[in-house]
Amino acid sequence: DELIVGAAEAKTVVLLYERAAGTTTVYIRAGAGRRADELLKPFGASGDQHVASASLSGTTVLEAEQKIINHLRTVLPALEE
Repeated sequence: DELIVGAAEAKTVVLLYERAAGTTTVYIRAGAGRRADELLKPFGASGDQHVASASLSGTTVLEAEQKIINHLRTVLPALEE
């Protein structure tokens, strides 16, 4: 939460961390006009429109980062229109 408060003007904040070897958790907080649960839906997200998280098993934090960034690059431009 402290990191997110520091990025108050950000439309979307994504944090990734490796909980155990080969399991990465993705935490996303979405601003107005975006739904965190929908942004992470393809990854089995739990949460609500403001905050959601997903766990990616068998994925290093670097692999998860690439997957999430590639996914967000495809869905976020559509939200900007």
